[in-house]
Amino acid sequence: MNIEDDNIVLKIKYIRQELQHLIDGLADNVNNEEYMNKFRMYRREEQQLIDTLIEERKHLSEESKIDPLTGLYNRKILPKIRDIGTVIMCDLDDFKSINDTYGHDIGDKALKAVGQSISQNIRIGDIGCRFGGDEFVIIFTTDLYEVIDRRLNKIAEDANKIFQMPERPITFSMGVAFSKDGVDLEDLMRKADEALYKSKENGKNQITYYERQMTR
Repeated sequence: MNIEDDNIVLKIKYIRQELQHLIDGLADNVNNEEYMNKFRMYRREEQQLIDTLIEERKHLSEESKIDPLTGLYNRKILPKIRDIGTVIMCDLDDFKSINDTYGHDIGDKALKAVGQSISQNIRIGDIGCRFGGDEFVIIFTTDLYEVIDRRLNKIAEDANKIFQMPERPITFSMGVAFSKDGVDLEDLMRKADEALYKSKENGKNQITYYERQMTR
């Protein structure tokens, strides 16, 4: 619990103590209007605090699924996803080199730019997720090749408009798997990762679409 939660819990405990005193004398004061109004007031306050506590914890639960650096979902959201048209695994190229050469502050700015660009180029129902480090997962509800290809190129383009790296652009290696390529999200992510591996193997800064004959 956080400090706000602790304060609410303490208030609930206090109100429940007061309510218990009132309940103990309820039989003798059932016709006492002032007494009953006080009893009803404490009941309302108790319920309002309980509702506030539930909302606070629900909000914290949602926040725990958000990556603080990029503003995208983190990997905790993935088990909840059901509507899948296309899965993309995406890596920033040479990210370790970026950190080593320009420092972690520049590396963080590059990651933020990627997060913002992904957010700008997905639609309602789509999911942008920072999977970990410099790796991202994008899940589109559509499986139309032309739409996917256009959006992925736009993500790369917009990231460089949001933040211009010193001396070099932000580039991506991406792997794409369509819903027809697998049986569930885990399977599609594995196949998109195989396609991502091919992008890196073939020189980086490119999009590779999964083909069934792919092998590592």
